[in-house]
Amino acid sequence: MDTILDIAGKTIIKCRFVILALFIIAVGASGALQGNVKINEDMTKYLPSDSETIIAAGIMSDEFGNNETLKVMVKDVPEDKTGVYQDAILNVNGGNTVLKVSQEAYKDNSVLFAVTLKAGLSLAESKEAADHIRDALSDKTAALAGHVVTENYVDSVSGGEAAKLLMILIPILLLILFISSKSFIDPVICLITIIVSIVIGQGTNVIFTDVSSITNNMFAVLMIAISMDYSVFMLHTFKDARDEGLESRDAVLYALKKSFTTISGASLTTIAGFVSFTLMKFAFGADIGWVFAKGILISLLTVLLLMPCLLMFFDKLIRKTSHRDFLPSFKGFGKFVTLIRWAVIPVVLVGITVSVYGSNQNNFIYGNSTLIETPGTILYDDNRVIVDTFGRQNQLVVLLPIGDNLAAENELAERLQGVDNVDSDIISLATVVNGINPDLLKADMNTVYNALSPYLDVNDLHGEHYARMVLNLETPEEGDEAFKAIEDIKAIVPDGAYVIGSTSAALDMKDTINSDYMIVTIVSLLAVGLIVGLSFKSLSLPLLLLLCVQGGVFINMAIPAITGEAIPYVAYILISTIQLGATIDYAILFTGKYMENRQSIKKVPAAIASVHQVSGSLLTSGGVLMAAGFTMFFTSADAVVSKIGMLLGRGAFTSMSLVFIFLPALLIVFDKFVQKTTYKADFLDDAVCNHESFNTIADLKDTAYYAGCYASFGWELSKSKIKSNPSSAIEDRVVLNFKRNVNLANREKLNVLQEKCEISLREIERLEKRKNSLAISVALLLGLLAAGVVVGSVVGFTRDFITSPWVFALTNLLGVLMTIPPAIVYNKINKAKTARLTPQIEKQTGLINEFCVEARKLLTP
Repeated sequence: MDTILDIAGKTIIKCRFVILALFIIAVGASGALQGNVKINEDMTKYLPSDSETIIAAGIMSDEFGNNETLKVMVKDVPEDKTGVYQDAILNVNGGNTVLKVSQEAYKDNSVLFAVTLKAGLSLAESKEAADHIRDALSDKTAALAGHVVTENYVDSVSGGEAAKLLMILIPILLLILFISSKSFIDPVICLITIIVSIVIGQGTNVIFTDVSSITNNMFAVLMIAISMDYSVFMLHTFKDARDEGLESRDAVLYALKKSFTTISGASLTTIAGFVSFTLMKFAFGADIGWVFAKGILISLLTVLLLMPCLLMFFDKLIRKTSHRDFLPSFKGFGKFVTLIRWAVIPVVLVGITVSVYGSNQNNFIYGNSTLIETPGTILYDDNRVIVDTFGRQNQLVVLLPIGDNLAAENELAERLQGVDNVDSDIISLATVVNGINPDLLKADMNTVYNALSPYLDVNDLHGEHYARMVLNLETPEEGDEAFKAIEDIKAIVPDGAYVIGSTSAALDMKDTINSDYMIVTIVSLLAVGLIVGLSFKSLSLPLLLLLCVQGGVFINMAIPAITGEAIPYVAYILISTIQLGATIDYAILFTGKYMENRQSIKKVPAAIASVHQVSGSLLTSGGVLMAAGFTMFFTSADAVVSKIGMLLGRGAFTSMSLVFIFLPALLIVFDKFVQKTTYKADFLDDAVCNHESFNTIADLKDTAYYAGCYASFGWELSKSKIKSNPSSAIEDRVVLNFKRNVNLANREKLNVLQEKCEISLREIERLEKRKNSLAISVALLLGLLAAGVVVGSVVGFTRDFITSPWVFALTNLLGVLMTIPPAIVYNKINKAKTARLTPQIEKQTGLINEFCVEARKLLTP
């Protein structure tokens, strides 16, 4: 009787043309909708509605209008000519955007203006006004700073950022998949699948009110890094079935049925991690959580629905473009890993313990300081020019209820002047009156307003219910000194008063995000631990796997504390969860192999065999994740996205290394504990076993030959298993498990003959690799040249080295055409070398036959 998966698979195959048409329509519609996705660059908008920053922003808008302000510094201006530039700024855009310009300071032939834009301007209009101001001062060296300038920069780097990252990553990704696959068409199928899911995922983001610029910029790259494994596993499972003789239709059904549980489980752990973000009070967590959870779900559906159709369409081409695996076998590495296990465990445990402490000593950035403090950006350059000339321009506004007179307001200003790092030049209606006529401080407010109305617009400093007091901190926007100054100010201001500014917003974000981190971490660990426990039906394995993977997270996050690098706290939370969700699959894959091997061989050989079997998968998956991360780091103009990329790339390397070295040691040492706490573990009992066992790996086509050879030395093939690699389409190999009685007669003599036979087997394997070694080198060189042409063209176009779209298009076409010669060269060179090496292979085959004949005589009673 057909299962649900059987019925679903047959339906997909039957309706494959309809499914393909629906995906084409979905891609077209999603591509059209991408332009309608609203992008939000202001992280403070994600603060809770009851936070002081949000409340104060509402009061500021109601009382004084939504006026954007910015600082403008102009160099090389004679003091008597500053008015010329003041008028130029005031009259930009025909005088329709700038409300007023006031000269704040003059020093070293430079003037600093405070520019207030008119109320009611949208953020886009405010950004445009900043551009007009910079254009109006193009004849001078001008530097701009302020919230609107920062947002303008973020907007400028966000435009085309995702597409740029994707164009640079794709050639790198193709190279990784080309090296790890067994057919030239394999990378193309995987790439089509992931790109379709990305386009649909980005287009369907239109269902959200808005999407943060950070989420939007890294969506495509992270989707490739996280979900590429799904398509690769489906492809590899399909090819296993084809090599066993199944026709394309049956092979697709087999691949769907076998890969469904693994792909679904892998995606579920990742989705669980992203859903945990939605529990954050800081709404950015919900932004990235829902966007990526939806994206992973779409990727899963694309692999399960679209990829079977592609596999049937490309089946013949897959077979025609097949080639040998380019990855080494990693023989010997597993033995090395198990030999050093007693040294690895204490070293890694100490490292994790130290890293737990170190990761909590990081210097975090909560607001936009990452952008301002990142060298190489116009924000950094402008900010340094202003700071070096006029000092810090970290402005704050205190909103306080209006009293019966200005005496209390003036007293507050005097007290604030005594706070550390607060500039003594505080602007408020009280300080203005105190400078003109101190007697008015105790007069009623109507008298004060009437007295000052001829000289200034009182509404700039006093609204209907609140007074505005402007002060300047002589500190960076973030840091211990800045946050202490805010806390000292809040301790002085009366009840009902609010403090608003970049530093106070960053402090609000810090208080909100810090409380979120523990919730996200605990929920992620519990969700992943539960999924791992249910998958293996084990109580102990979730603990061991989480120790390994979460240990990698701690080590990764402790490195910035050692180097003294400040990191965005948003990146810290994101990578802590993403690294756990994306790399737990490595540990699951290795543990699954170990548990399977442990049923037929002892614990140390089982660990060695597992390392052999998953090395290619881990290197491919880890390579994709590292490539995605480091691409973001080296190429993103968004400082936050760039730092997330560094943490992601380094985290992938850290987790992959621990799974390779630390996890095998844990499984060996805690083997009995795992067996007792795992339901139906069915491990081979070392104590009572009267058989010795060993395993080896061979090409699938050589299974019968290897079984016959080892049978000559008394070994019985107890089990064979095609290597299943959820994360990599590497060479189709089979794990052969052999056993024989420990009391076998002539055992020592048989071992000597077996060793000679294995030497010849290894020599044949070496000669087989030599057939295509030169072909691989030349093909890779030509492939790298083609990738270099494409990458160089993309970089040149994004950096304006190539200004003509036609040149850009033709260069990319040339790069694509250059991918054809490697396949032709590979086939020709491989054929020539095969003809030369065949006699040597036949000689070694003859020796093997002689050793086997002699061994069979020893086995004969």
